[in-house]
Order: sequence, then structure tokens, then C-alpha cells
Amino acid sequence: MKAPVQEEVVVVKNSDCDNVPDDLDKCPDTPCGCIVDKDGCPIDSDNDGVCDGLDKCPDTLAGCKVDKDGCPIDSDNDGVCDGLDKCPGTPEGCKVDKDGCPIDSDKDGVIDCLDKCPKTPLGAKVDKDGCPIWISIRMNVQFDFDKAIVKPQYYDDIENLADFMKAHPHLNAILEGHTDNIGTAKYNLCLSQRRADAVMKILVDKFNIAKDRLTAVGYGLTKPIADNKAKEGRQKNRRVQAVLEAMEVKK
Repeated sequence: MKAPVQEEVVVVKNSDCDNVPDDLDKCPDTPCGCIVDKDGCPIDSDNDGVCDGLDKCPDTLAGCKVDKDGCPIDSDNDGVCDGLDKCPGTPEGCKVDKDGCPIDSDKDGVIDCLDKCPKTPLGAKVDKDGCPIWISIRMNVQFDFDKAIVKPQYYDDIENLADFMKAHPHLNAILEGHTDNIGTAKYNLCLSQRRADAVMKILVDKFNIAKDRLTAVGYGLTKPIADNKAKEGRQKNRRVQAVLEAMEVKK
């Protein structure tokens, strides 16, 4: 009677639990759970450094930085991952372009999400809120009682208005003539018109402002700015005034 044949037990070692025997495994330290190729090396379909099987975001775009789970990191939460984001410090909630940079629709240097004046004309100077900066000039020429003659002391004020108009050729000016309340309304209306016309003539003849950019209007005694009961108040009311404002532009 023959002795029973004892079966030999062969132990196949697979240290990294990837189902590829150690003696055939070219990547013996593969993390458990990774999908591997025939050589036992981890497959990383999206090349993000986290193997398939452990990668919770298997379709990550090339170039994106990822976390330990293989999911893209987006530090500023703008929808563009770190690594591809060219503007990594975008304020929370701002719309961005494909590069992760905040959109500035009116190109004023203030991004849309912070811009309180989103339709600023191109070239205008703006403040920190993205709103145009306005510059203005006020002319006030006073007259003696019952006179429409411009005193030489006011020529500088008139010239300043002319210079402002030359610097902003799109602007036109309304010259408003006024009187005090002495005399009839009809007479003062005529006097106020003569005063406005006198200032307009100086702007045209002396300072070369085109006449079609000027309008002279007499308001008579209807728009006082001071108390007509006092001599000083009546002096202030005998006037021609103009106010102009314009957007400041970048130089």
C-alpha cells in the first residue's frame, strides 16, 4: 500500500493587495484600492496624481491641482481650479472668464462684481466704486444796478468758463441772466436778457467760443438767490451765471 501523496501548498505573496504577485509586480507599494495595469502599476486616467479607484473626480482637467481624493482645488471658489486659475485671489461671488479672472465689462479698472456704475463710458476716470469722476465749473458775474455792462474784474471768471469749454468740446453752456426786484417784471426780463447777451458776446469775441455752443436766457426777477430787501442781497441777484460739469477722462 502506497503512502498518501502530500499536496504542496504554494503561497503567492501580494503585499499591496493589487492582485499582481510580488515577484511580477513592478509597483510593489501601490495603495490598496487602486486600479492597476498588468504590471501592478496604478492607472491614473486623468494624470492628476491620484490613481483610478481612489480618485473621486476621475475626469479632472489637465493642470488642475487636486486634493487627496483627486478632486480639483478651487481656493477662491470661482469655478476655475487652482493651477489653471490666472487670477487666484478673485473676490467671492465675482463672475470670471475662462482663465478665472474677474470680468470688467466697461473696462474701467473696477471688476463687475464691485462696480456700482457698470456702464461707465470708455476712457472715463472712476472712483473706487467704478463711478465716473465729475469735474465742474461755476461762473457768476455780477452787475451794477440797471446795467448790462460786464466789469473787467469778471473777465477771468469768463475766461475760466471758456477754457473749460475748450477742454470739453462736447459741452454747451446756458448763460442765465437775472435781476433784483426793483422795477417792473417786463423791464427786468429785458435787462436780464441783455446781461446774458453781454457775457455771451465776450465768450464769442474775446475767448473764441463758437456762438452755437452758447444759449443766453433772461429770467428777470424770478430766480433770486438772496434777499431782495437788503442791498447786499440785491447785488447778488444782479448776475449772469453758468454751471458746467463733465466726466474726467484718463490722460
